[in-house]
Amino acid sequence: MKLAYILAPLFCAAAQVWAGSVETKNIVPTVVEKNPVEFHFRAETDYVGSGDFRYSPAGDQDAFHATFHGGVNIPLRDAWFLRVDGFYDRYDFGTSLAPVPTTLHKLGAEIGIEYRAEGETAIALFASPGIYGSEINSDAFNVPITGYFSYRLTPSLVAVVGARYNQWGMYQILPSGGLVWTVNDHWKVRGIITAPKIEYTPNDNWMFSAGGELTGGTYLTSKNEQNYPDKHLDYYDIRGGLSATYRGWKPFEFQLTGGWSFERNFRYDDIDVEYRVKGAPYVGFVARASF
Repeated sequence: MKLAYILAPLFCAAAQVWAGSVETKNIVPTVVEKNPVEFHFRAETDYVGSGDFRYSPAGDQDAFHATFHGGVNIPLRDAWFLRVDGFYDRYDFGTSLAPVPTTLHKLGAEIGIEYRAEGETAIALFASPGIYGSEINSDAFNVPITGYFSYRLTPSLVAVVGARYNQWGMYQILPSGGLVWTVNDHWKVRGIITAPKIEYTPNDNWMFSAGGELTGGTYLTSKNEQNYPDKHLDYYDIRGGLSATYRGWKPFEFQLTGGWSFERNFRYDDIDVEYRVKGAPYVGFVARASF
């Protein structure tokens, strides 16, 4: 599993950035009309069933996750936009004997710029200042920075490269990337290391997919934490499953997901201690809109 620990922070760092539409075009700028400000939001929740802790008589544990992300894109000039978002993300864990937090929070903003080609984001650079901790307090303030670039190699193939800086991470600078292949009007293969996926779109209203993803992040435990206070904690959930997305009620989009969480991992990097939870099924629901 050491390979998973190397890839895990890389997966999670850019998962929310590259799991979406990355099939951007090359040098054909979007003409920004006078209708200026775009609004968008995403609300998401999922539940992972109980799994036993590996190599530890700590019992079992389930996990509940909820997140809200919303903001605006403001045109600057030509095809450049200012992006200003706010987010809140929370994990709640079931009772167990393992010395891990019961709650993890992310609360903050995403501020940056992006360039669009043919209606899709081709270049983006943004910072995410906020609180990342087992409690919401100023000690847990951090500013991860993410940048990425996509370029159309052929009419059906797009390359994506990027990196993320996080001073708390096991690896402070983490690169990522991959390829997106549009097979035809109905099939698409997203070979992105952050969220590999195969998509099937039978019509304008529905999209079905199968693939993997990794959720979680890096947090600071509170000084009041009973176990391992004031430590950097990597929490990751490696999972794979299926999803069905309904797009027939514009501008809203609804997605139902389900599958298997292969392993959840709590790793205290400062002291090289970890607690791993065995696999369990998960279900989730996502609602998003852009207008």
